[in-house]
Amino acid sequence: MKTQYPLEELLRSPLPEGVDPQHLEVYLSDQDFQTILEMKRDEYASLPSWKQTDLKKSKGLLC
Repeated sequence: MKTQYPLEELLRSPLPEGVDPQHLEVYLSDQDFQTILEMKRDEYASLPSWKQTDLKKSKGLLC
């Protein structure tokens, strides 16, 4: 099972097997993560959970 997927695969339905739809950001490559969420993983991790959720919604990574 892969641990990273291109954004196109994560936005497609159905999701690849084993992918948690509530945490699509963890399956992005570091480069895609930074491009899409406009910050590094450590910056994202330091955000309160409600800000992480709002950010994921605004970028289409959460329904």
